[in-house]
Amino acid sequence: MAAKCYRDERASRRQPALISRPSQGFEEGYRLVGPGGALTPIIRHVQWLGNHPDGPETHVLIPFEDGTNVEFPIDVRLATV
Repeated sequence: MAAKCYRDERASRRQPALISRPSQGFEEGYRLVGPGGALTPIIRHVQWLGNHPDGPETHVLIPFEDGTNVEFPIDVRLATV
């Protein structure tokens, strides 16, 4: 899903502040919302793991701009901004 750009500021404000997406549906530039509303660093990209012990393409690795990585199973719903 591509990021949406709006020329009309009012149209952009009508969009939900939090977006629920599956773990494999993220793109660079987003932040995940953690427990208590804390934001992660900005996502660099999403990498599908082909050699995971649970089988190929069952998990994704999300690297962040600060160098940390978090692994999630595919189709886990996560909140993002």
